[in-house]
Amino acid sequence: MSLRVFFRQAQDKLHGACPEPFVLSIVNSAKESNPIFPCCLPVLSQKFLGIFRSLSILHPPSYIVHPIVSNVTIFFFLFSLSLSSPFSRLFASGTTISYSYILVNFEEGNIEQMEDTSGYLDYPFPTGSVIKLFSTLAYLYDGGEKNKVLLCPETESGSPIPPTCWYRPGHGYLDLKGAIANSCDTHFSKIFTISRFNILINMLHDYDLISEQSTERLLELPSSEKRKVWIGIGKHLKIKPIDLFLSVYSLVGDGNLYRRSDSLIIFESKLNQKTMFTDIIREGMREGSLTGTTKIVQEILGLKKVFGKTGTATYFYNKEDYRKTHGFFIGFYPYPSPRWGILVFLLEGDGKTAAEIGANILKKYLEKNEIRN
Repeated sequence: MSLRVFFRQAQDKLHGACPEPFVLSIVNSAKESNPIFPCCLPVLSQKFLGIFRSLSILHPPSYIVHPIVSNVTIFFFLFSLSLSSPFSRLFASGTTISYSYILVNFEEGNIEQMEDTSGYLDYPFPTGSVIKLFSTLAYLYDGGEKNKVLLCPETESGSPIPPTCWYRPGHGYLDLKGAIANSCDTHFSKIFTISRFNILINMLHDYDLISEQSTERLLELPSSEKRKVWIGIGKHLKIKPIDLFLSVYSLVGDGNLYRRSDSLIIFESKLNQKTMFTDIIREGMREGSLTGTTKIVQEILGLKKVFGKTGTATYFYNKEDYRKTHGFFIGFYPYPSPRWGILVFLLEGDGKTAAEIGANILKKYLEKNEIRN
């Protein structure tokens, strides 16, 4: 096998595995070893070869393990990889992921940890799939059936979303909780109606998540755009991450709506919510941590009582850029009565990466405070 063929296969395999954290760790390791990139090649080559073997991606030609050959060829592989999506933004950004987060003890009303030097948590961004939690509530309030099973079929790459799903192989048959757990675009597209959308927008206004002006603008959107908002696609609906986080807690926690004030969270109002509806949302998030989009969180924590929701949103920070996305993770512990909650927001990234960061932050906090119940 030629080196050219080997690296092309390796690149294709890596894209299929979507191992951005692996790539990030490789380049960061090199930077820590030596700031002069060419001198870091031995570290890079050994890291990459280790990844190839650990992921059982493919077996490299025997001669590539030779120090001189590997050091030179890995440079060209990294160069080609850096020009391709989704890894190009990691290299272009200096391989640093910029994120903001907040960790709250809701039982005591304390902000335990917070990092938001850029003020992202108080800036309105598109919500991504996190909005599906509120769409679920609107669907149930409109009389939707919680046990209704709908098919998410396999679709071709490039098919429009909606009505198709981000997960091209298809999720198969899902009920409402399964749709939450897997963030299924097709399921939520099928349960969309204009009347349910109106309930959703008025609900967001009641939660003080959007202004009167935004409410009127969203209600005037064409039907096709309303469906996208309902699923969490596009830039029409923008909410401050901190407000979104605290409102989600009101759904799955004690039903109280809080606002941040310095290092504390303060009670604002008691929301009139039907427990049977919020239970379904909580259970769907819980299922997601066991088998769905947030499974990585409970794997990192080693705890099965964590539950949450990820979101990958259209990039809009001063201006739109379809080459980038924002990443959200909102998580709580323990299930079913959460005491702690965490929000992670990535200016550039996806929900899965945000979830991994959030899981590691929460793990360190729980271990430091010897919390293992």
